[in-house]
Amino acid sequence: MKTKILFIDDSEADQEAYRRALEKTGRYELISALSAEAGLISAFELKPGLILLDYSMPGMDGLDFVKRFAERSADAIPIIMLTGKGREEVAVEAMKMGIDDYVVKDVTGRCQRQLPGMIDHVIATHAQRIHARRLEVLQQTLLCTVADGIIGINALGVITCANPAAERMLLSAPDGLTGRHIEQLLWPEGVQSSWDSHPLAALSKESISRDSDFFHRAGGMPFPVAYTASHLAASGDDDIRWVLAFQDITERKKADLELAQMAHYDKLTGVANRQMFIDSLEKALARASRGQRQLALFFLDLDGFKEINDTFGHIVGDQVLQMVAQRLVGCVRASDMVSRYGGDEFALIIEDSQVNHNVLAQKILASIEKPYEIGEQRGFLSASIGIALYPQGARDVQSLIEAADRAMYAIKQGGKHGYGFSGELE
Repeated sequence: MKTKILFIDDSEADQEAYRRALEKTGRYELISALSAEAGLISAFELKPGLILLDYSMPGMDGLDFVKRFAERSADAIPIIMLTGKGREEVAVEAMKMGIDDYVVKDVTGRCQRQLPGMIDHVIATHAQRIHARRLEVLQQTLLCTVADGIIGINALGVITCANPAAERMLLSAPDGLTGRHIEQLLWPEGVQSSWDSHPLAALSKESISRDSDFFHRAGGMPFPVAYTASHLAASGDDDIRWVLAFQDITERKKADLELAQMAHYDKLTGVANRQMFIDSLEKALARASRGQRQLALFFLDLDGFKEINDTFGHIVGDQVLQMVAQRLVGCVRASDMVSRYGGDEFALIIEDSQVNHNVLAQKILASIEKPYEIGEQRGFLSASIGIALYPQGARDVQSLIEAADRAMYAIKQGGKHGYGFSGELE
């Protein structure tokens, strides 16, 4: 079944060009809208699988569309924004508003060639994110319907009562918790502490809420809990001083980790995604500026990857991308960043000013050129690498990205398989 794509662009020429480029793949059906206003109506009525959105349009532009669309249907349909050369900062702002990716229009046809792979990647990533959010909502609903564990604790930290839910969660026999000391069961930050330093030993009469502590079940098996301890007035040491209501948040912690992983890392390769790359580059430039140090940005585009994809299929192609990512990680230090910028493009942030960039580029090329053996298949790749330096070549995120991209493109135009520095090639 073909994926319906709503293409919003006021240029009929662009509409026709992109229609031919995408529909010849046999995987997509394009629906045209010649204005953002018409696009909004079509988006809500037709519910396409993806929206291709041009930024520059008369009347309502691409950013206005994103705002209006988000008000009524936030995150329901993935969006890729098309921008002209020099307007990438607009697309970056749009990504912060919620679009899934962007691509820069060009006259070489490169944008149209990259789009099918980018569309497939965006749709898959978007579906995974929506699925994770639905799981989170379901998880929260289930937690609200399950009775909390409740225990009473006296001024000395001894458990005086516990409800059946607490006994079940702590794998205790009925009344088996009564008489035990809370310091044996509830470990702050996962570390056992004496009662004197325990959060519940404080004389404060304020309620305490925490979600970073661990309960230890029978047999010593820990699990993370979120709890609220409400203080009660007590006349003697044996009277209940605290009523503690807790929940097992093991699944919530797992979901948080999965969401964080999806937000910052490329699902296929496991390296940083484009958004994390941009955020990290901003921070790296700030550090370089404060320390008056040099920073290098490597942009890498694989030569010959399309042939591997076409010859062996997308499954093998995906495995090759995973191998490329791991080889790149193996070429740099743990403190450097390797990210998948999109499709078969990768970006590396190198912060150490002592690194010999020529030697590193040659090391990367040699690693990429080693054979890729998957089952009985064997393929070969090379790479075109563009390098931009801070502060010599550029002084801000967007300028540095553009400089590295230009240098990489110059290498590809000059015959591919090599590297070059921004400035030397322009």
